[in-house]
Amino acid sequence: MNELFNQRRTRHFDQMLRYLRFVLNDHFLLACIFLLGGMLFYYSELLKNLPEGVFWGKILVPSIFALYGYFGHLATLIKEADSVFLLPKESKMENYFRSSIAYSMILPLLGNAIVVCLCMPIMIRNVGATWISFTCFFIALSLWKRIDLIVQFSNFLQEKSLPTKSDSLKSLLLFIFRLLTFILGIFLSPLIMLLVVGIFTLCIEFYLRRLFTSLFLNWSILLAKENTRLYKIYRFFSLFTDVPNIATKVKRRKYLDLFLKQIKPMHKNTFSYLYWRTFLRKTEYSGLVLRLSILGSLILIFVDQWMIAISLALLFTYLIGFQLLPMYSSYDYMQMTKLYPVSIKEKKRSMQQIIVIILNFIIGLFMIIGILTFKEKNKVLLLLLLLLIEEIFFAKWYMPKRFRKLR
Repeated sequence: MNELFNQRRTRHFDQMLRYLRFVLNDHFLLACIFLLGGMLFYYSELLKNLPEGVFWGKILVPSIFALYGYFGHLATLIKEADSVFLLPKESKMENYFRSSIAYSMILPLLGNAIVVCLCMPIMIRNVGATWISFTCFFIALSLWKRIDLIVQFSNFLQEKSLPTKSDSLKSLLLFIFRLLTFILGIFLSPLIMLLVVGIFTLCIEFYLRRLFTSLFLNWSILLAKENTRLYKIYRFFSLFTDVPNIATKVKRRKYLDLFLKQIKPMHKNTFSYLYWRTFLRKTEYSGLVLRLSILGSLILIFVDQWMIAISLALLFTYLIGFQLLPMYSSYDYMQMTKLYPVSIKEKKRSMQQIIVIILNFIIGLFMIIGILTFKEKNKVLLLLLLLLIEEIFFAKWYMPKRFRKLR
């Protein structure tokens, strides 16, 4: 069973690396670095104005640690056929699931280090924490993640092997206990907190050993959870490239047909109609534009530093245009579209026109918010000028270059 999991882990890891090549391209990395730098600068400015010794600071850090415990799901790498071919070996799959729990700890460990480092300045100002305290909180977060993964595994068993409490109640009780232990570490001692969490981890490990003595899996729940986990990953990758493992949801949205009627039924508007219908019906594109627009608007409203606000507005405008580019090849798999007497030039023109209209709408939205939030009008004019320059650069230079690559 160890060999089986190692093979699947290697295959899964290779597949993730293959998709990450499209995600971690130069432009996206540059955007992420720019966004990260802005967030860290804003966080540093926030810390400068943070008063020392406030009571809410001692509650904020345990709450962040407790909520972060929900990050990360158990990666079982189970496949559909396993419910048939591995069913005779069900009682001997202890090593397989122990390996899956260990594999699922990799990303949370990295996240634990990041969360502890981000909360470190707040803890120093309000608690006077030391490096020993940070180490204790990192270990406690890691132990709590292992406890959470074991509890997730217990939910995959048959009902006769499950506890009497529902899954949601177990999750709530774990959150409360997790929060109380971190509060104990803040107000009393990190070492005592670590001792309590360590004892609880030993009890959970003993509980896991008992589960493996009579292993009866609920394969339907196990497959559903793993498919949901993989769907979320592939859905993110589908924003950058075509992913055959995911089926995008399409909604009818009949109430939006009013906009489609504005497109004249002319020969040159063939792809314009197809692309607009794809944008309006596919949640992959319309939902993405809606989410990024709302997030960018909130940043313009609540970020006090106007340079950071304008920079993030430029970043979100670029991301919206960049994420819409894969729509250009959304009909390439259909042979009928290749029989249309429509030139590639008209196809490119239609795609460029759609993205420019969407970007104009985003620019107009950001400008309205800028007029309402920026006190100085020259900053509003600067925002408009930079957004228009970015749009022209994106439409006239970057889009044709990407279209050639997509072909």
